[in-house]
Amino acid sequence: MEHKIALALADSSPIYRKALRTILGKSDLFEVQAEAEDRLDLMAQNLKIIEVVLIDIEWLLQDHFHVVRQVRLKNPNIRFVALSLNTDELFFSKVLSLGVDAIVPKHASRGEMIEAIQSVLNRQIYISESYQSHINISQLISNVMKTKKVLLVDDDIDVITIVKAILLKEGFEVYTASNKTEAVKLAHEVNPDLAILDVMMTTHYEGFELAKSFKEDVQLKRIPVLIQSSIEILISSDHSVIDMAKFMRNQAQYKELDVLLIKDINSGRAVIDYRTSDNQSHWLEVEGFLKKPAEADYLINTIRKWIK
Repeated sequence: MEHKIALALADSSPIYRKALRTILGKSDLFEVQAEAEDRLDLMAQNLKIIEVVLIDIEWLLQDHFHVVRQVRLKNPNIRFVALSLNTDELFFSKVLSLGVDAIVPKHASRGEMIEAIQSVLNRQIYISESYQSHINISQLISNVMKTKKVLLVDDDIDVITIVKAILLKEGFEVYTASNKTEAVKLAHEVNPDLAILDVMMTTHYEGFELAKSFKEDVQLKRIPVLIQSSIEILISSDHSVIDMAKFMRNQAQYKELDVLLIKDINSGRAVIDYRTSDNQSHWLEVEGFLKKPAEADYLINTIRKWIK
């Protein structure tokens, strides 16, 4: 059975909640798992299973956004779609900067509701085009982007210093760790918007193992992962990076290599195929690769591609 996105509807009006349930119930993509008529009701729900909360924007105004912080203490990966009748740019800016991922009108169409939900699941900011006559959407998103968090994991203090300086200059919050254990703990605490991982740290392939841990962790798997390495990247136009990796392994010139970093030039998808000391082969998909040493413009452009 195909996975359905678990939703919670948070609005004081039972009539509006019923309308939302009806609208979204017509799509096979979603399943409404919870409804709440106030903040206490929402906090009493099983938030561990919820992926997106559709919430009345007035709730956020009334409780000074405590509900966003409280919900994310229970489930850091929950995304918020605010349902609004407001068109105040300053208010929107505050809503986004304090953790809401999308703003749509309460009267939005089913298509727009679906688009907003899918956008926030892809870690993108979404603001309804219907607000364009009232606010400068691109400028608003640009301002909010500067608050995004990047986790930088490397045991080389010089690399940390250089990359951190580049990111801070662009307005990102930067958190650093020097090994897998520190990084996993820190990621759970700060819920970064993107992670940049070195490969060789405490062990030869610790960065790969860390990326694998992220992808297998229910709270961290939505964090885009970029691998920073001096290893040569093999680029192809093949449509499947998984098939591409298997194909490369069958080629004489690549068969004995311990590590293959492979990227599909069309989709941008990337895969790591590596062999450990016990001669076991492993592969995992990541969002992309960064060459060492870091080139500032390419670094920032790549990060902004994944933090939308």
